[in-house]
Amino acid sequence: MKKTKIVCSLCIFLIGLILLKICKRNYVKNIESCYETVHVFSAVAQAKPTLSFIEHIVLNVLDGSKHSNCDCCIYGYQGTHVHRVNAVVKETYIHNSKLTDLIAKQFQCSVKNIGFRMVNIQLVGKMESCSTSYNLHPVLYPAIKENGFGICAKIAYNYLNPFHLIEWFEYQKMMGVDMVLISLQSLNKDAYKVLKYYEREGISKLISFPNDMPGKLDRGFTLQYWHYHQSSHDEQVAVYSCKEFLQGFAFVAIIDFDEIIVNDEFSEYTKTLLSEILPSYPDAAAFTLNVSFFITDWGVSGVEPLITSKYIRRTYPLAYRYKNIYLPNRTETIDTHRIWPKSGYRRISLQSHNVILHHYRDCNKLDMFPGDCTSFPKYTDTKMIKIMPKLYDRVVAAKKRSRTPTSLRLRTNVLLTGGRLDIPTIPTTRDEAMEEEDLPESSDISDEDMSDGDSSDPMHDGEDLKACQTCGLVFVYLRGFKEHIQKGCGINKSIEPPMSRKALEDVLNGVSVTVVCADDLPAYVVDRPKNNCDKKGSHWVVFHFSGSDTAEFFDSLGQPPEVYQRRFRNVLIANGPQYCYSPCLIQPSDSETCGLYCAYYVKKRCRGF
Repeated sequence: MKKTKIVCSLCIFLIGLILLKICKRNYVKNIESCYETVHVFSAVAQAKPTLSFIEHIVLNVLDGSKHSNCDCCIYGYQGTHVHRVNAVVKETYIHNSKLTDLIAKQFQCSVKNIGFRMVNIQLVGKMESCSTSYNLHPVLYPAIKENGFGICAKIAYNYLNPFHLIEWFEYQKMMGVDMVLISLQSLNKDAYKVLKYYEREGISKLISFPNDMPGKLDRGFTLQYWHYHQSSHDEQVAVYSCKEFLQGFAFVAIIDFDEIIVNDEFSEYTKTLLSEILPSYPDAAAFTLNVSFFITDWGVSGVEPLITSKYIRRTYPLAYRYKNIYLPNRTETIDTHRIWPKSGYRRISLQSHNVILHHYRDCNKLDMFPGDCTSFPKYTDTKMIKIMPKLYDRVVAAKKRSRTPTSLRLRTNVLLTGGRLDIPTIPTTRDEAMEEEDLPESSDISDEDMSDGDSSDPMHDGEDLKACQTCGLVFVYLRGFKEHIQKGCGINKSIEPPMSRKALEDVLNGVSVTVVCADDLPAYVVDRPKNNCDKKGSHWVVFHFSGSDTAEFFDSLGQPPEVYQRRFRNVLIANGPQYCYSPCLIQPSDSETCGLYCAYYVKKRCRGF
């Protein structure tokens, strides 16, 4: 009996040992290097009005792993804080997923009560450690526009006609578009300049997209390199980025640079949707637009040089290769041509309404159509001729300004106090010289067209530097200035410091930056005629200790004072913890104009504004 018990116990022990080894083997097998197998394209925080309300970050990826078993490492400024959390698969793009090596997915990382501003993020395997030395991705913070209209332009690649790009953007501005998100591959230099110009203007956001796509397949987005299965997942990653970055907008359209949305009255998109379409379909999650193809191979049929008035012969409107305008808060998910509504909502096909998609392309790109597209029935459509003069004027003005460096535009007015200042010309840097190069003359507008006076320029006011007389914030473009005024800055105008000068100097003593009291502000700051600071790479910020209980902080990059905690620790402790500051990015991230903005801010403060 004893022997039987011993044998049974031994058998149970051996079985348990075998099962343990199997479980351990499977556990180890499930652990992968996410750095090598999961390719992150963008990371977007939840759209919330304040940092403390954000509950998660979404990473948009191509996933080549077997088990998608990863963690998120989230970093604060300069890696000072680290937060590690499990990465949960939020969504998988199932279209042709069994035939692809890399699948478009979304990972979601919880950041509830994280306690610091999230700057960078990375995906790591369960056995990999968090390290700022590799594979970091910036965390994007989406804007919230309750009645805003956004456009997902997906991917800019290869070659784009710069003049057509300007025409496309100016039309979108006429239609009240607030933001265009673009994933950017390598592009011809002139088209890139145009995209950067509109990014500086605040209507577009560029996020990087790799030129060499990960994986074994040599592929791209031109017809020649398009891979039927894998490329659709590559494109979907860009759509996922749009889905997250534009989540705070009322309406979003997914269209390309050769497509525009047209209505008979040329009303702004949002106005048409809110006043005409949405009341008729209160349960709509999206509106599908029929497409009229304007075939460029049919030849010029209208008025040059704008492409929208140059080609006015089209096909009959078709429910083919259609696009959607969707409502993010009513939509579960999207791809280029389809949407999945949330429960209780539906997709509406606008077959009888006067809103339609104009698509300008040649016959070779219409490989999906049966037969010879040159023999298709042709219909003349003159709608775009109606707005051609106005659109043309905007295009001419924008083309001129897109080749003028931001720094040269700023020098004219950044210290403006009642009259235009005579500021000596500063030799441009190599980058500025490149920016000043003309766009190619193949863009159909001559130098004579470009010499029109600014007095008749419809966008002139949109380029002059504007300053808020209440808080002193400076805006290069009228668009941001108007939004700032509408929201109201509410800053106290009193300039009496709560601390004595000696006490303030004692607090500032020993910090690793140059600090100057307002009364001692040297002339080289007040009348500074240069774009850069004392040395390349330095950055200027301003602390203003007003008569109110709340001190003020100004940074032209829109960053909070905590970002500079290491440099200004004593100041933050003595005058904190709350500072009044604006989160608006008013300086292009690739420029060195911070000194000018700070000088303007301080000068206005010293004069009591």
